[in-house]
Amino acid sequence: MGAANCTACVRRSDDFHLEMNIDMKPRPLLLENGAIYIGEWSFDKKYGKGIQVWKDGSTYEGFWINDKACGNGRLIHAKGSIYFGEWKDHKFHGQGTLINKDGSCYEGEWVDDKQEGKGVETWNDGSKYEGQYKNNMKEGKGVYIWADKSQYDGNFLNNNLEGQGVYIWPDGRKYQGEWLDNQMNGKGIYTWIDGKRYIGQYKNGIKSGQGIFEWPDGTKYIGEWKDGKQHGKGVFYTFNGQKKKGEWKNGQKERWIIFEDINDNFQEQIEQKFYNILVQYQQKYVKCQQLQQQKINNMLQQTQIKQDQENDKENNQITKLKQYQNLQNNLTYDGKQIQQKNLIDKK
Repeated sequence: MGAANCTACVRRSDDFHLEMNIDMKPRPLLLENGAIYIGEWSFDKKYGKGIQVWKDGSTYEGFWINDKACGNGRLIHAKGSIYFGEWKDHKFHGQGTLINKDGSCYEGEWVDDKQEGKGVETWNDGSKYEGQYKNNMKEGKGVYIWADKSQYDGNFLNNNLEGQGVYIWPDGRKYQGEWLDNQMNGKGIYTWIDGKRYIGQYKNGIKSGQGIFEWPDGTKYIGEWKDGKQHGKGVFYTFNGQKKKGEWKNGQKERWIIFEDINDNFQEQIEQKFYNILVQYQQKYVKCQQLQQQKINNMLQQTQIKQDQENDKENNQITKLKQYQNLQNNLTYDGKQIQQKNLIDKK
């Protein structure tokens, strides 16, 4: 018998439990590494269903090919973690679930013992992440919900919030924009539940650069920011539509500037620039939501197609089984008729 290809395991059944029937009578064997194996063999190699118990108490029950776990199986580690799912060459590979000793759990795709692809991870405090993984880290599109119900929906890189994303706080505050190393960084829109809104630039999690701040009563500031405060030149609009140009320092107005002191197009340029940002981010957000919904719909459609195929396969098997049973019944009936005819002829 040649070496089997683990990626083409014939035995893909979820029923990986070893049946201790009378005909098989497997006997425990002590291996060179001190582990004990009970199960099926082929050419002096573990092949088929089997259970192995290591010296430290770790236990694997499942399918084997060429002395390696391959197919479906369950590992109970001596340190308390449990994995059940698919294996390849003695590694987590395919769909599987890992439950850690601390109660955290990952359910999803694996490649060579690493979280890779789509998965769902939960923690004891109620936190949850659902999205993409690469090399054991959150990377790509995902949704993270914290224990306090804070929520982030966007891009991840090396387990960090990075790229485009929307973060919603428990009190209703929301930031939609760019992230870097878990901090708001770049262009974004920050809204408060009472109606306040900031549209502009961030650096290391705070307002910095050019931005617009709007109050619920209609007043607003358009201009420069530093360390989270108005700093530099800006335009202030009152609730009744009046505007004043001035200079700010550390959040405090230093002086008003007469219109002739600065370029008359200053306000118009700044306002147009940042309202364009608002429109762009709203369009990006809507597009991202549409793409995400499209992916979900495609996944549901593929799942339905797969389910329909499985149902068709099962129905075909049932039909063939019924045909076989009818054939057996007909043969049995014909046999009885022939036997009766022979008896009549002999008389």
